[in-house]
Amino acid sequence: MRQSGSVRLSLIWRSKLKNPEISDSLAIGQKYAGDIRIVMFVILNEGYEFNDDLKDKIKSVIREKTSPRHVPKLIFQVPPEGIPYTFSGKKVEIAITKFIHGISVANRSALRNPESLDFYEEIKEELK
Repeated sequence: MRQSGSVRLSLIWRSKLKNPEISDSLAIGQKYAGDIRIVMFVILNEGYEFNDDLKDKIKSVIREKTSPRHVPKLIFQVPPEGIPYTFSGKKVEIAITKFIHGISVANRSALRNPESLDFYEEIKEELK
């Protein structure tokens, strides 16, 4: 069983930063079928298309730069403001992790862009 604490998701972000296609990303560990699977959300730079080739490239870079354990099982493209941030500029992975696990995000007012959570509501069924 993959332990969420042992999967350092920050390693994913560092490795993905070398992909010119991606302007921002967020990765979470989702409890799934008795394990933890990595789910990644990406915002693309203008001019790039989200397709299977790009997903494969992202996975390849992460596998090469980190380890096979860090490779996301699922990758979703999110809208330009689709990654939640605090007012101080920190990504809020915990909000998405809770949301995906069916736990409501209590303090949306602490987010600079609370509307970013709307996207995750739309895809919640795909993550079951």
